[in-house]
Amino acid sequence: MGDNAIVPEILYYINNFKNYILALTTEFNIKVENFVILSRDVWNIVKRMQAENDKLSSSNKITMANLMIRRNQEMTLRQGILKLTGEFHKEQMDYKEKSGLHMTEEEMDESIEGGNLFNTVSIMTAEKDKRLLFEDVKSRHEDIIKLEGSIRELHEMFQDLAMLVESQGEMADHIETNVICAKELAFKALDNVKGAEAAKRRNIKLKIALTMCIVVGIIFIFFMGTTVFCVYFPFICR
Repeated sequence: MGDNAIVPEILYYINNFKNYILALTTEFNIKVENFVILSRDVWNIVKRMQAENDKLSSSNKITMANLMIRRNQEMTLRQGILKLTGEFHKEQMDYKEKSGLHMTEEEMDESIEGGNLFNTVSIMTAEKDKRLLFEDVKSRHEDIIKLEGSIRELHEMFQDLAMLVESQGEMADHIETNVICAKELAFKALDNVKGAEAAKRRNIKLKIALTMCIVVGIIFIFFMGTTVFCVYFPFICR
C-alpha cells in the first residue's frame, strides 16, 4: 500500500518537472526565433548600406574620405553580426548534439509501435504513460526540427556574411590605396598651386618693372627730344 500511495506523488512531480522543461523549451524556441528575426533585420540593413555605398561610389557624389568612413561603418556592422551569428550557430549545434534526438517521424513511429524506443531507454510503463512519453518525445522532435530550420537559415546568413566580409576587405584595401594616392595627388596639387602663385607674383613684378622702364624711357625720350629741338630751334624755345 505504501508504495502504491507514493506512485501518484512521484508521477505528479515528474509531470510538473516535464511541464517545467517544456516551458523552458518554449521560451528557448521563442528566443531563437527572435534572434533569427533580429539577425535577418540587421542583415537587411547591412545590404541596404552596401547598396547605398556602391551607388554613392559610382555616382561620384561623395568624397573618398566620407566613402571610407561609410565603408568602415558597414564593415564594423557586418563583422559584428558575423561574429554573433557564428557564436549562436555554434551554440545551436552544441544544443542539438546534447539533446540526443536524431530521429525522423517514421523512425519514431516504428519505435513506438514496436516497443523499441522503450526497450532502448529501459522504461516499463502503462499504455497511457507510453502515450505521454511518445507525445513528449514527439514534442522534443518538433522542437529539434524548428531548431534545425533556424540553424540552416543562420548558416546561410553566416556564409553570405563571410563572403561579403572577405570581398569588402579587398574593397577596403582598394579604397585605402585610392585614398593614399588621392592624398599624394593633393600634396602635388598644393605644390603646383604654390608654384603657380609664385609664378604669378613674379609675372606681376616683371610687368611693374617693364611698365616703369617704359615710363622712364618715354620721359627720357621726351626730355631728349625737347633738348634737341631747342638746340636746332632756339628761337622757338625762348
